Amino acid sequence: MTDWPLCFEFVAFTQPMPGASKINVLERSDPRLRHKICVGKTAVRKGWKLQFSFFALDVPVPGTTKFSIQQNREPFDQCRVWKHMPMPPWLQSLYFYAFLP
Repeated sequence: MTDWPLCFEFVAFTQPMPGASKINVLERSDPRLRHKICVGKTAVRKGWKLQFSFFALDVPVPGTTKFSIQQNREPFDQCRVWKHMPMPPWLQSLYFYAFLP
């Protein structure tokens, strides 16, 4: 990703584990660069390319931080991971829990 500021980092799992869900990050570059974040098995729709997947905890355990997956459909589908509640035009999609580095 170019020209994106790094806001935070988290540690996720690369393999399935009990209590964790698979999270897929998809990318599309037309008409502009944007990302979609999907949970579980997902069929890649036309125009979207799977960039990577990771596994994150579904419930908090000691030492984890709550992260929010948020969506904005205007003017184009786009998603982000954030540590705070969404503010318009962003809408809450789901939460996951991960460790900070």
